[in-house]
Amino acid sequence: MMTLVAGRKATLCLLAWGLCAGFASAKCERAAIHPDASYFAAPQSDGSEVVDSATSFVWQRCLAGKVWNRVSQKCTGTALSMGWQASVDYVKALPSTKGNPWRIPSHFELMTLVDLACSEPALNTKWFGDPDSTFLWAGSSYAPLPDYAWGLKYGKGELTYEIKSNEFQLRLVRSGN
Repeated sequence: MMTLVAGRKATLCLLAWGLCAGFASAKCERAAIHPDASYFAAPQSDGSEVVDSATSFVWQRCLAGKVWNRVSQKCTGTALSMGWQASVDYVKALPSTKGNPWRIPSHFELMTLVDLACSEPALNTKWFGDPDSTFLWAGSSYAPLPDYAWGLKYGKGELTYEIKSNEFQLRLVRSGN
């Protein structure tokens, strides 16, 4: 299995999105790359949807299967674990919503959530505080191996691939309006 990760002084540049971020090896040992102000609750979403101001992506705050609780300000319930094809089918079965439809993010889109100044998890936990997820499916197959799909390991922000029959979680995204 291949994992894209680098040492402390290395830099990962996602040219498709024009993003560059340095890697860190400890919990937020320096200023966050994606501080709290990078995100805001989507209007009229009761806090369950989060807008990334840099990309305009609208993310579900909770993993699929969980529900945002406005009172406790936490995701409640149990995250769904499913194979990659079941994840694709899950999204297809979602009811229509106003605006752009929910979808599984590409591996490049998942990387926009990663805050490489932090680890365990390598993301902004104020906005995406689902600590029970270790790997998120991406909507992209891994071209050299058709039985594999891209995904993101939250702990260190590693972009990698897994066999599609393995069961993992997903966080949905849609393009901003």
